[in-house]
Amino acid sequence: SLVMLEDTISEALNIQDAYSGYDSAYFRITPSFNSTSSDTLLFGSSYQIRFNRPGNYAIWHFVENEFGCTDSLLRYVNVTSEQFVFVPNAFTPDNDGVNDIFTIVGRDIQEFAMQIYNRWGEQIYSTYDIEGGWDGRYNYSNNAIVSGTYYYLIRIRDSKNNWHTVDGFVNVLR
Repeated sequence: SLVMLEDTISEALNIQDAYSGYDSAYFRITPSFNSTSSDTLLFGSSYQIRFNRPGNYAIWHFVENEFGCTDSLLRYVNVTSEQFVFVPNAFTPDNDGVNDIFTIVGRDIQEFAMQIYNRWGEQIYSTYDIEGGWDGRYNYSNNAIVSGTYYYLIRIRDSKNNWHTVDGFVNVLR
């Protein structure tokens, strides 16, 4: 299975000829990685295929020698689409220069919104700046929150104008 990340046009698959002693060979990809209406035929011994959409693909390799003897090999490839967002489960805002900011890392993020809530459901922080993160203070004040578990709610819009919601808990360790 290949994972096609949302921020790339496609994910590449290298296929190479494993046969020897033949006179002609070709690969057939069903459905085509370029079109849903036809197959693709590739003549030669090796290719790098770039899939531009998720799906299940059958890749056939056909060979024939000078006497007309043929052989073939079939392999299936499943290409999936995945929005990648990494959200840490803890951070230590103690100003030691290590892991002081709760930051999110992701691909294909065009728009971003994050809210942080305490155990009573009170919103204690919000931002639209993925670069900034949260420094463990209450609503941009100088008041540091206490150690504990906090709920985050993140909304992300990708380049295809799809919205994704990621939520969970982050532990603040002081």
